[in-house]
Amino acid sequence: MTKIKTLAAAALIAGTFAAPLTAGAAPVGFNFSAPNGAFVGSGNSNSYVQSNGGVTLTVTGWRLTNAGTFVQASVKQNGAGLGVCDIGSCPLGVGEATDNFGQDDFLLFSFSTPVDPVSVGITGISVPVFGGYFDTDVSYLATNALPPLTTLAALGALTNNNGGTVSGRSVAIDGDVAVNTLLFGTRAGQADDRLRVSSLTGEAKVPEPLTLALFGVGMAGIAAARRRKG
Repeated sequence: MTKIKTLAAAALIAGTFAAPLTAGAAPVGFNFSAPNGAFVGSGNSNSYVQSNGGVTLTVTGWRLTNAGTFVQASVKQNGAGLGVCDIGSCPLGVGEATDNFGQDDFLLFSFSTPVDPVSVGITGISVPVFGGYFDTDVSYLATNALPPLTTLAALGALTNNNGGTVSGRSVAIDGDVAVNTLLFGTRAGQADDRLRVSSLTGEAKVPEPLTLALFGVGMAGIAAARRRKG
Protein backbone atom coordinates (compact mmCIF):
# COMPACT_ATOMS: atom_id res chain seq x y z
CA MET A 1 0.00 0.00 0.00
CA THR A 2 2.86 2.38 0.86
CA LYS A 3 4.41 1.80 -2.53
CA ILE A 4 1.09 2.56 -4.21
CA LYS A 5 0.74 5.83 -2.32
CA THR A 6 4.28 6.82 -3.22
CA LEU A 7 3.66 6.11 -6.88
CA ALA A 8 0.40 8.05 -6.76
CA ALA A 9 2.16 11.07 -5.28
CA ALA A 10 4.88 10.90 -7.90
CA ALA A 11 2.23 10.72 -10.60
CA LEU A 12 0.57 13.80 -9.14
CA ILE A 13 3.84 15.75 -9.33
CA ALA A 14 4.44 14.61 -12.88
CA GLY A 15 0.92 15.67 -13.77
CA THR A 16 1.57 19.09 -12.31
CA PHE A 17 4.57 19.69 -14.55
CA ALA A 18 2.78 18.22 -17.56
CA ALA A 19 -0.32 20.37 -16.95
CA PRO A 20 -1.25 22.93 -19.59
CA LEU A 21 0.21 26.39 -19.15
CA THR A 22 -1.85 29.49 -18.54
CA ALA A 23 -0.91 33.10 -19.27
CA GLY A 24 0.11 35.53 -16.59
CA ALA A 25 0.43 39.29 -16.97
CA ALA A 26 3.81 41.00 -16.75
CA PRO A 27 4.07 44.81 -17.08
CA VAL A 28 6.10 45.92 -20.07
CA GLY A 29 7.00 49.39 -21.29
CA PHE A 30 8.79 50.98 -24.24
CA ASN A 31 10.34 54.45 -24.25
CA PHE A 32 10.73 55.97 -27.69
CA SER A 33 12.07 59.35 -26.56
CA ALA A 34 15.53 57.87 -25.97
CA PRO A 35 17.60 55.79 -28.41
CA ASN A 36 16.72 52.49 -26.74
CA GLY A 37 16.14 50.62 -29.97
CA ALA A 38 17.76 50.07 -33.32
CA PHE A 39 16.77 50.73 -36.91
CA VAL A 40 16.67 47.88 -39.39
CA GLY A 41 16.82 48.69 -43.08
CA SER A 42 16.52 52.15 -44.58
CA GLY A 43 14.13 54.36 -46.47
CA ASN A 44 10.46 53.48 -46.73
CA SER A 45 11.03 49.84 -45.82
CA ASN A 46 12.82 50.45 -42.54
CA SER A 47 11.66 49.40 -39.07
CA TYR A 48 12.49 50.34 -35.49
CA VAL A 49 13.10 47.46 -33.08
CA GLN A 50 13.16 47.62 -29.28
CA SER A 51 13.06 44.88 -26.63
CA ASN A 52 11.90 44.97 -23.02
CA GLY A 53 10.50 42.49 -20.52
CA GLY A 54 11.03 39.55 -22.86
CA VAL A 55 9.00 41.21 -25.63
CA THR A 56 10.50 42.38 -28.92
CA LEU A 57 8.59 45.24 -30.52
CA THR A 58 8.93 46.01 -34.22
CA VAL A 59 7.60 49.35 -35.48
CA THR A 60 6.95 50.22 -39.12
CA GLY A 61 5.64 53.43 -40.64
CA TRP A 62 2.62 53.70 -42.95
CA ARG A 63 0.66 56.39 -44.72
CA LEU A 64 -2.92 56.38 -45.95
CA THR A 65 -2.89 58.16 -49.28
CA ASN A 66 -5.59 60.42 -50.67
CA ALA A 67 -6.67 57.47 -52.79
CA GLY A 68 -7.45 55.56 -49.59
CA THR A 69 -4.68 52.98 -49.87
CA PHE A 70 -1.85 52.21 -47.45
CA VAL A 71 1.77 52.66 -48.53
CA GLN A 72 4.76 51.85 -46.35
CA ALA A 73 6.68 54.90 -45.18
CA SER A 74 9.74 55.49 -43.02
CA VAL A 75 9.94 55.48 -39.21
CA LYS A 76 11.83 58.36 -37.59
CA GLN A 77 12.99 58.81 -33.98
CA ASN A 78 14.16 61.78 -31.93
CA GLY A 79 13.89 63.12 -28.39
CA ALA A 80 10.13 63.62 -28.78
CA GLY A 81 9.46 60.04 -29.88
CA LEU A 82 8.57 58.23 -33.07
CA GLY A 83 7.28 59.85 -36.23
CA VAL A 84 6.63 58.98 -39.86
CA CYS A 85 8.29 60.39 -42.97
CA ASP A 86 5.87 59.96 -45.85
CA ILE A 87 7.60 62.01 -48.52
CA GLY A 88 10.91 61.70 -50.30
CA SER A 89 12.78 64.08 -47.99
CA CYS A 90 11.43 65.03 -44.57
CA PRO A 91 12.58 68.24 -42.87
CA LEU A 92 13.81 67.71 -39.33
CA GLY A 93 11.34 68.14 -36.48
CA VAL A 94 7.84 68.93 -37.70
CA GLY A 95 8.23 67.18 -41.04
CA GLU A 96 9.06 63.89 -39.33
CA ALA A 97 6.01 63.93 -37.06
CA THR A 98 3.05 61.60 -37.28
CA ASP A 99 0.38 63.76 -38.90
CA ASN A 100 -2.58 63.84 -41.26
CA PHE A 101 -1.57 66.80 -43.38
CA GLY A 102 -2.17 65.50 -46.89
CA GLN A 103 -1.57 61.87 -45.84
CA ASP A 104 -2.78 60.03 -42.72
CA ASP A 105 0.29 58.70 -40.89
CA PHE A 106 0.25 55.49 -38.86
CA LEU A 107 2.73 53.46 -36.83
CA LEU A 108 2.28 49.69 -36.78
CA PHE A 109 3.47 48.06 -33.54
CA SER A 110 4.06 44.31 -33.84
CA PHE A 111 4.74 42.29 -30.67
CA SER A 112 6.79 39.08 -30.56
CA THR A 113 4.47 37.75 -27.86
CA PRO A 114 0.87 38.85 -27.16
CA VAL A 115 0.60 42.13 -25.27
CA ASP A 116 -2.43 43.90 -23.83
CA PRO A 117 -1.71 47.54 -24.76
CA VAL A 118 -2.69 49.82 -21.87
CA SER A 119 -1.62 53.30 -22.96
CA VAL A 120 0.31 55.19 -25.61
CA GLY A 121 2.16 58.38 -24.69
CA ILE A 122 2.18 61.14 -27.27
CA THR A 123 4.10 64.40 -27.55
CA GLY A 124 2.38 67.43 -29.04
CA ILE A 125 4.06 69.42 -31.81
CA SER A 126 4.09 73.20 -31.49
CA VAL A 127 2.90 75.53 -34.23
CA PRO A 128 5.94 77.70 -35.05
CA VAL A 129 3.88 80.73 -36.12
CA PHE A 130 1.34 80.84 -33.29
CA GLY A 131 3.33 79.27 -30.48
CA GLY A 132 0.55 76.81 -29.64
CA TYR A 133 0.17 73.13 -30.47
CA PHE A 134 -1.42 71.13 -33.24
CA ASP A 135 -4.35 68.88 -32.36
CA THR A 136 -3.52 65.42 -30.99
CA ASP A 137 -6.57 63.42 -32.10
CA VAL A 138 -5.75 59.80 -32.90
CA SER A 139 -7.20 56.60 -34.36
CA TYR A 140 -6.07 53.09 -33.46
CA LEU A 141 -6.81 49.41 -33.92
CA ALA A 142 -5.59 46.66 -31.57
CA THR A 143 -6.07 43.20 -33.04
CA ASN A 144 -4.77 39.66 -33.33
CA ALA A 145 -5.93 39.37 -36.90
CA LEU A 146 -4.69 42.43 -38.76
CA PRO A 147 -5.44 42.02 -42.47
CA PRO A 148 -2.89 43.19 -45.02
CA LEU A 149 -2.67 46.98 -44.98
CA THR A 150 -4.40 47.76 -48.26
CA THR A 151 -7.31 50.11 -47.58
CA LEU A 152 -8.89 51.70 -44.53
CA ALA A 153 -12.20 49.99 -45.28
CA ALA A 154 -10.51 46.58 -45.13
CA LEU A 155 -9.53 47.20 -41.51
CA GLY A 156 -13.04 47.80 -40.25
CA ALA A 157 -13.83 50.36 -37.58
CA LEU A 158 -10.96 52.14 -35.84
CA THR A 159 -11.27 53.60 -32.35
CA ASN A 160 -10.98 57.39 -32.23
CA ASN A 161 -9.59 59.37 -29.29
CA ASN A 162 -9.65 63.18 -29.28
CA GLY A 163 -7.10 65.14 -27.27
CA GLY A 164 -7.07 68.75 -28.45
CA THR A 165 -4.09 71.08 -28.64
CA VAL A 166 -1.80 69.91 -25.84
CA SER A 167 1.94 69.52 -25.31
CA GLY A 168 1.52 65.85 -24.49
CA ARG A 169 -0.91 63.28 -23.15
CA SER A 170 -1.54 59.60 -22.56
CA VAL A 171 -4.02 57.72 -24.73
CA ALA A 172 -5.77 54.85 -22.94
CA ILE A 173 -6.22 51.85 -25.23
CA ASP A 174 -9.68 50.35 -24.82
CA GLY A 175 -10.16 46.65 -24.22
CA ASP A 176 -8.49 44.12 -21.98
CA VAL A 177 -7.10 41.56 -24.38
CA ALA A 178 -3.62 40.56 -25.50
CA VAL A 179 -2.94 41.24 -29.17
CA ASN A 180 -0.11 40.82 -31.66
CA THR A 181 -0.47 44.22 -33.37
CA LEU A 182 -1.47 47.80 -32.62
CA LEU A 183 -2.04 50.23 -35.49
CA PHE A 184 -1.81 53.79 -34.11
CA GLY A 185 -1.83 57.15 -35.86
CA THR A 186 -3.39 60.56 -36.27
CA ARG A 187 -7.14 60.58 -36.66
CA ALA A 188 -8.17 59.34 -40.07
CA GLY A 189 -10.21 61.74 -42.12
CA GLN A 190 -8.98 64.91 -40.42
CA ALA A 191 -6.20 67.29 -41.42
CA ASP A 192 -5.05 69.20 -38.35
CA ASP A 193 -3.33 66.64 -36.10
CA ARG A 194 0.42 66.37 -35.60
CA LEU A 195 2.28 64.45 -32.88
CA ARG A 196 5.00 61.99 -31.96
CA VAL A 197 4.61 58.71 -30.10
CA SER A 198 6.82 58.82 -27.01
CA SER A 199 5.97 55.58 -25.18
CA LEU A 200 3.86 52.46 -25.04
CA THR A 201 2.90 50.48 -21.94
CA GLY A 202 1.08 47.19 -21.63
CA GLU A 203 0.93 43.77 -20.06
CA ALA A 204 2.71 40.89 -21.73
CA LYS A 205 1.01 37.53 -21.51
CA VAL A 206 3.71 35.13 -20.33
CA PRO A 207 3.21 31.38 -19.72
CA GLU A 208 3.35 30.13 -16.16
CA PRO A 209 2.28 26.92 -14.32
CA LEU A 210 -1.38 26.66 -13.47
CA THR A 211 -0.54 26.40 -9.78
CA LEU A 212 2.26 25.35 -7.47
CA ALA A 213 -0.22 23.97 -4.95
CA LEU A 214 -0.40 20.60 -6.69
CA PHE A 215 3.37 20.31 -6.47
CA GLY A 216 3.19 20.94 -2.73
CA VAL A 217 0.47 18.33 -2.30
CA GLY A 218 2.54 15.80 -4.21
CA MET A 219 5.62 16.38 -2.09
CA ALA A 220 3.57 16.11 1.09
CA GLY A 221 2.15 12.81 -0.11
CA ILE A 222 5.61 11.36 -0.70
CA ALA A 223 6.81 12.55 2.71
CA ALA A 224 3.80 10.99 4.44
CA ALA A 225 4.30 7.70 2.63
CA ARG A 226 7.95 7.57 3.67
CA ARG A 227 7.08 8.24 7.30
CA ARG A 228 4.57 5.39 7.34
CA LYS A 229 7.12 3.09 5.75
CA GLY A 230 9.66 3.98 8.39
